[in-house]
Amino acid sequence: QCQDQSFDYIIVGAGAAGMIVATRLANASRGATVLLLEAGWRSKSLE
Repeated sequence: QCQDQSFDYIIVGAGAAGMIVATRLANASRGATVLLLEAGWRSKSLE
C-alpha cells in the first residue's frame, strides 16, 4: 500500500504510451519517483 508515500510523477494507464512516459521520466529525472498505475482485469461474473 502506498498511502503514506508521495511521488513526483503519477501516470494512469500502463499501456504502451504510459510505459514509455514512465521510463523516460525515470531516466530523465534521476532520483525522481514515478508511480505507474494500471486498473487490471475485470472479472466477469457468471451469475
